[in-house]
Amino acid sequence: MLAFCTAVSKLLSWQPINFDRWNALAWVIDELDRGAANNLASTLPKLRFAWLRLREDLDRLLVPAGRPGTHAHAHYHSPVDPAERADAITACVVDYETALLFLDTTLDATARGVGTASSLGFSGWSGLVKAAEQGKVLTATVAEDVLYLQRTALYARNKGIVHPQEHIVELTHDNVGNVIFWRLAVNPDLSRMAELDDLLHDVRPDIPGTVRTHPHLALTWIGSVAGRLTESQRRLFEDLRRALGYWLPGPYEVAPTIDRVVEAMIGLIPMRKRGSIALRPQRPNASGSAGPEVESVPPSAPPSDYVQKIQEAIRQGEAGNFDGAEALIRPLVEEHPENALGHMTLAETLQKRGQYKEALLHYRIGGAIGIPYEDVRSGLAFCSYNIAAAAYSRGDQVEAVTHYREAIRLEPSDAEAHGHLALALSLRGDDGAALLEAERALERNAQLAEVRLDVALVLTRVNDLSAALDHLQAACDLRPEWAEPQAQLAVCLYRLGREEEGDEALASALLLDASNRGAIATKAQRIALQAVK
Repeated sequence: MLAFCTAVSKLLSWQPINFDRWNALAWVIDELDRGAANNLASTLPKLRFAWLRLREDLDRLLVPAGRPGTHAHAHYHSPVDPAERADAITACVVDYETALLFLDTTLDATARGVGTASSLGFSGWSGLVKAAEQGKVLTATVAEDVLYLQRTALYARNKGIVHPQEHIVELTHDNVGNVIFWRLAVNPDLSRMAELDDLLHDVRPDIPGTVRTHPHLALTWIGSVAGRLTESQRRLFEDLRRALGYWLPGPYEVAPTIDRVVEAMIGLIPMRKRGSIALRPQRPNASGSAGPEVESVPPSAPPSDYVQKIQEAIRQGEAGNFDGAEALIRPLVEEHPENALGHMTLAETLQKRGQYKEALLHYRIGGAIGIPYEDVRSGLAFCSYNIAAAAYSRGDQVEAVTHYREAIRLEPSDAEAHGHLALALSLRGDDGAALLEAERALERNAQLAEVRLDVALVLTRVNDLSAALDHLQAACDLRPEWAEPQAQLAVCLYRLGREEEGDEALASALLLDASNRGAIATKAQRIALQAVK
């Protein structure tokens, strides 16, 4: 049987910010610095909105793999539809980046107001950062929090969002709710790894010197103590992030640090001026600042004959009795949705029946609960490919493109998927992207007749008939028994004015398959051409 880990909160990567305390501080600032208060009144609600939207985005991205009350409910997969998943990922990235933008302006207005209220001499966030660097006003712990925000969250705001460097934006997640916002270097400079290793073990002596890890994880470990870095270490840290790429600090790290910094700024205001703040709660409450409760549901044990029934369903499927296999396995999955093996078996059965969309869902659920990714990847790719093929056949090129892209994401070396994607893109009118995918298809495998035909059809659509002809002839040579490339070869030859050769290719196509639609259509075109003459 599969072993299951302890269930965790779905929103593991998100934590609430105590906006009640921040709003209370804003009321005091309003009495003392109207300009800072006006800025807070503009930016604080926007930060709160983006932060709570991020929680909603994660709800869309992380779909529970089972019903509430089951262990599987705390294991997640992304939406099955690639377009829906892409929308959810985009929403997560946009709302987190938006929150970081407003975090910068909100912290600045808050620090300005606190500087006025406390008469400590700093006029904004940069002044508070300078005080932290100089060891003034703030305790060592608060100074570290201020510098952490400056060197991670606000660094990401400045370098990754407002003035983006040559980094690729990416988001990934696992099956228990960990979400990572990436900035991947296009051409990482791996010659800097030795410097990274030295810096890591200088600032994180708790990590054994024998540990060698991925550069992004090493940079994240350094970032967790960014507030302690010396100026020279900070500059090196920034250089390494530019050269190697990095993770943005997680929302679950940023939120509690913000709360501590806001609380520290409240503490800087003289007691006589902060009476109204005391009326506001110090802990998040149900007003919208409260975080989710952590779910802890022990996995229920399936009956002793569960595995035997699954094995029988597998035998039925292997014997070709897919109805019988589904009749056995579906009730088991409905009764025990936390069992990954059941979802995997149902997915394989549905795949064999050609029910690719539902199969895709159960592959994702099985992977979210506990089936290793490599064991579900090929099934996911196969289903995505066939969903795309069906969409292409009925003329829905938008859905075809979406699912072909998903198949390629799962199986990047699939030359046929690249070729079919190229043709679907061309039919959708996106010739530039189609030609790029055609090149990728040829790079993967130029010895497939299917690839050569797809490439030729794309080239035909952009009127590069000479290049298309070469690929069609190659397709005919690679699969001489296949009528379709012969028919398309005839079309291409006719368009080039080589009518006798076109007649020969058309005759070959009809000889191979008299019912071939491409050949019949070509013959009709030829008859029409002769009639015009």
